Amino acid sequence: MFRVRCLPVMAIERVVMVLCLLGGTSGAIEPTYPPPLYSLVFHDDFSGPRLDEQRWMYRTDVKLDSSQRPENVFLRDGRLVIALRKESHRGKSYTGGGVISRAAFRYGYFEARVKMHGGAGWHQSVWAMYADPSTTYPARMRTEIDGIEFDSDLPTKGHMGLIRWRGPAQSRSSTCTPGVYRGPLGFDATAGFHNYGFEWTEREVRFFVDGDLRCVLPYPPEENEHDRINLWLTAIAYQRLAGKVDDSRLPGEMLVEHAAVYQRDVYVDDGDPEYSETGSWEAIGRGGFADAGWRRACDGEATATWRISVPAPGSYEVSIFKNYQSLAGGAGELEVRTAGAEHRIPVSFSDPPPGWNVVGTFQFSGGNEWVRLRRLQGCVGADMLRILRVR
Repeated sequence: MFRVRCLPVMAIERVVMVLCLLGGTSGAIEPTYPPPLYSLVFHDDFSGPRLDEQRWMYRTDVKLDSSQRPENVFLRDGRLVIALRKESHRGKSYTGGGVISRAAFRYGYFEARVKMHGGAGWHQSVWAMYADPSTTYPARMRTEIDGIEFDSDLPTKGHMGLIRWRGPAQSRSSTCTPGVYRGPLGFDATAGFHNYGFEWTEREVRFFVDGDLRCVLPYPPEENEHDRINLWLTAIAYQRLAGKVDDSRLPGEMLVEHAAVYQRDVYVDDGDPEYSETGSWEAIGRGGFADAGWRRACDGEATATWRISVPAPGSYEVSIFKNYQSLAGGAGELEVRTAGAEHRIPVSFSDPPPGWNVVGTFQFSGGNEWVRLRRLQGCVGADMLRILRVR
């Protein structure tokens, strides 16, 4: 079970509600576990002889005061090592590094167990964003979740937060420590390993340290694309806070014992690889889930199919997102195909209630399963499909 220590409520940035600020823990550290109904979908305990490049890619950008090199990333004694060095490379006097998951995820519980490097001048992070290894300012950047940002000049403090990007020059931030960049962790992050995790859902992000719920920030749908993001474990030189890098502590190391992603629910958008169509469809540019657009079919034998791969067998609530103008007279049929069963549900597209429309609850096994919309008459729409685990 998770331990929750405090529940103050305060407003930051347009009444962003923070449920629990960073604070210290006492006693023995307990293992961190995912919330109920979550299943493991990505994991690495770094026990092999070398980094699994089928799972990870290297961070390779030049940012702040260091150049990030693949050569600084390796495995030793069942741990991922990110080496921090004083060396000239691509115009910088220091080199760092990091890894980024090749897989991208839409919602889930993300976690890594990390021991930070001590000695001033290094920024180390467990975080998630769309992945372009050569830059942290890609054109597609939208959602950034900072599970922990640690600056080595203050080893007992850290930062957790959420950034909503609209390109490299435009962003809005929410933080768990309003008024200050870093808040107390309650321990020295350079003295031992600690679990840093966050649960990202359609409506909020919940931050955990060693199983303690530290903070809850809302995830506003109207300001985010509900895209897929990748897990990053990285370390770069950052002299601006400390004034300099402590060269006496170099070479240094950020160590990671494990990294994992758990998921509970499934979301498939009309632009995802798991989505397919037959017949004549057209793109509608606004009004879909998170205002990202949707698809419309008004004649012929048109179908839209969302293929489902649930994290684990269980009972799931199925919903389709309908938040567009009235499709007068539109009617279709949803076929929900689960292992060994087929369910057919009529669906109306005439003045549908906006938002998520629940289709029903079904038992999914994790096999070859899907939901298919078939046009029957008038105009029908296809956007995001949501599969929420309930048991």
